Amino acid sequence: MTTSTRVKPPGLSHSALFYRSEPEYLDAVVPFVLDGLCNDEPVLVAVPERKRAVLRTALGSACQKVTLADLTDGGRNPGRILTCW
Repeated sequence: MTTSTRVKPPGLSHSALFYRSEPEYLDAVVPFVLDGLCNDEPVLVAVPERKRAVLRTALGSACQKVTLADLTDGGRNPGRILTCW
């Protein structure tokens, strides 16, 4: 019997977040974004405008280092999301 170890190549990561409230959303997203910034990683958050406004406030001055993309229109059709950027 042989075994092989699969090595995942480095690259982009896409995570899903399930939440029930705005505070629960922020409790997950803000630390994730700040961790990326602390590691000198580029950070892109693609969300509808109402979430962008909440994140701007929660991130404070760190928001200047984050790209916040508006998915209000493009997010309605998952097939169009990649073409948004």
